Amino acid sequence: MVPPNPARSSAGASSRVSEGHRDGRRRIADPSSRFKTGVFICNFAYERLTRTHIARKLPRLRVRAEISLSFEAVQQLVVSEDGLSRVVEDLENACLVGFAVEMQTRASYRPQVCLLSMCVVSEEEVSTLWGIDARAVLATPSPSRERFLGALSDARVVTHGGEYAMAALRRELRVRIRNFVDTQQAAILLGLPRTGLEALRTTTLGLPPREPSSIVWGEAPIGEAELAVALSDVRDLPAIYDNLMARIRAKDLDDELMVASALVEDPLLPDFIRNANIPDPKRFKQIPGASLLNEEGLRVLEALVKWRDSKAQSLDLPSTSLFANTQLIELASAPARAPMRIAEMGFHSRLVHSDRAQLRNVVIAALSQDEDPPLEDTRDAGESDVATRAHRPRKGTPTAAVKARLARLKDWRRIEAERREVGLQAILPAVSMEHLAFFPRTPLVAVPGLGRRRIERYGQLLSALVAK
Repeated sequence: MVPPNPARSSAGASSRVSEGHRDGRRRIADPSSRFKTGVFICNFAYERLTRTHIARKLPRLRVRAEISLSFEAVQQLVVSEDGLSRVVEDLENACLVGFAVEMQTRASYRPQVCLLSMCVVSEEEVSTLWGIDARAVLATPSPSRERFLGALSDARVVTHGGEYAMAALRRELRVRIRNFVDTQQAAILLGLPRTGLEALRTTTLGLPPREPSSIVWGEAPIGEAELAVALSDVRDLPAIYDNLMARIRAKDLDDELMVASALVEDPLLPDFIRNANIPDPKRFKQIPGASLLNEEGLRVLEALVKWRDSKAQSLDLPSTSLFANTQLIELASAPARAPMRIAEMGFHSRLVHSDRAQLRNVVIAALSQDEDPPLEDTRDAGESDVATRAHRPRKGTPTAAVKARLARLKDWRRIEAERREVGLQAILPAVSMEHLAFFPRTPLVAVPGLGRRRIERYGQLLSALVAK
């Protein structure tokens, strides 16, 4: 197999596979005459889709063949209304769209969308690569912007690790993808040992690893090199999707993948992912060094992180630019001395003397705070998921009965995953397992992340496991 040319990537790039070859090879028809700057070739395994099967939504016709894709185009960004209209035309004729978002994260409190990268596959098997400068053509309302967002919302979209990309679309562009599949979730369900995009390119398509890139988005105009890197993240997504979907169907995991992808895009996600205005309430426990703190130190660290996030939001600065995580851990590691050490610390130039006093008072309040008692499961069987999340005990305070249910569920899940040769999440997602352990009286149809197929297959067994 011939490795891809690293330069093979551009906005508006097109390729067409011709019909009629019986030897398993596919000839490339002449690309559009509007692109005349060079040809880049790559070969990879592709499972061909027919328009009839796509239209009828029947199982796809699998014709394993090695095909050559030709890309002939200039490096071009979509920075105008006319260019966006051309993207809309492609989306309206698309059967699959590989999608990724590049965001600026260093200069402001909230990440801001800089570039949308897309590989649009039409029903005629024409693959087109587009790079859309979000700040140039999507920042202000316009008819072409609304048409684009509507077409994107209705398209069959494939992304990889799309939690924050989907959140960014909802937050900044007020659009939600209705038909969405996450290839990382597919890899997790299949139990693949490595589920990153680079690993999937290597294991599913046989492509060589790419050179790592270190682009800081938003600090400079998007040039040809930046565009090439961004488009390289989406150009292989349709082929990866096809490969993984064949294996998903073989393992009868279609419904599980639909549920897992919905949890990536759906409001069941935690509030801090759905809404960037709400910081992750548990993020402070993931800071390096937090696991070594005692309960008093954790309370101080939580208070410091909350104050830092609130102040950074008001100043529109990245949180860690005010105080590094190492500084917060240093304060929390000696809680009793923290108020005195705050007076000696160096502060960001945007902070003033009153902020130092305010931070000191926050620490003193955290030191005087008694630990809240664990909440009990007082929920009736018919209450909603919103009530469930509100009454859920804090992590780290499970009762003996909860621990026993978790142990039984984990043991059963491991044995069943080995028997079916799939990933643990395909048998029982972690969010579903925790919910069942804490709230065994919940009807299975109300358990988040469980899904119809798992209930049909394991419903009685799950009820028996949590009833003991």
